[in-house]
Amino acid sequence: MRGKTTGRYRPDRGANTRGGADGQAWLTTYADAVTLLLAFFVLLFSLAEMDLDKFSQFLAGLRSPFGNEAADGLLPDSDGLEPEVDPGEPEDPIDPDELDELAAALEELEAAGVTDLEEDVLRSAEALAVAEAQLDDVQDDLHDTLDDAGLDELVETHREERGLVISIAADDVLFALGSTEINEAGRDVIRVVGEALGPLTNDIEVEGHTDDVPLERDGYSNWNLSTDRAVAVLTRMIDEHGLDPERAGAVGFGEYRPVADNDTDEGRARNRRVDVVVLTEHRRSQP
Repeated sequence: MRGKTTGRYRPDRGANTRGGADGQAWLTTYADAVTLLLAFFVLLFSLAEMDLDKFSQFLAGLRSPFGNEAADGLLPDSDGLEPEVDPGEPEDPIDPDELDELAAALEELEAAGVTDLEEDVLRSAEALAVAEAQLDDVQDDLHDTLDDAGLDELVETHREERGLVISIAADDVLFALGSTEINEAGRDVIRVVGEALGPLTNDIEVEGHTDDVPLERDGYSNWNLSTDRAVAVLTRMIDEHGLDPERAGAVGFGEYRPVADNDTDEGRARNRRVDVVVLTEHRRSQP
């Protein structure tokens, strides 16, 4: 039958050829991706098990294709990753340009007057040395005067960072036991100390101290006793021996700054004291 057709579909031959060509294009991208993945994993494996010799050869191989003439110097010959340093050579030599910049910065600081600070520091150091020498002289003169008056055994002196500390025994020297009334012997000691300190311009602190035995008085504690004794000594030094009240003060520390063990009679006797502290010039109170 001449005009009869079958149900089989026959696509255009030209279309089939174009579709076949387009269908193979993805293979190029896939091959590139697989190649990159392979190179990535090979790189990971080489880093996990690094051979310095092979790695050096690898770096040397990069010189020509990448123009890296310094590739050989990235890893110097060593038994580890730390580069070897010649102890006779500085690790980071100073750049001459940096020296020039430093010199210029110093010149700017000098022009800005920063060197005045250095001069102030030197002047302060010299003043401190003079003050320390002055306190040494006061300490020596005080002991000589007390020794001549037969009172040297009643007073102890020592130097601290804050200045000269003159410790006067309280019991049977300055005061009767538990009293704030100055004894005759105490008045003599205060006179010698006051005359020795009168010419000075240093600040002076009078500190009262007690032992740890509680007072059997209602409302009157070791705090009160130590403070009242310090004030009594300071008042006499001001009223009778011309101490400048503007550079003096009194404070009581009670039993809380002992110099000896309170478990013995001798230790408690040492703790019952009045300290006259001559402060060094650099520690004077500022108005």
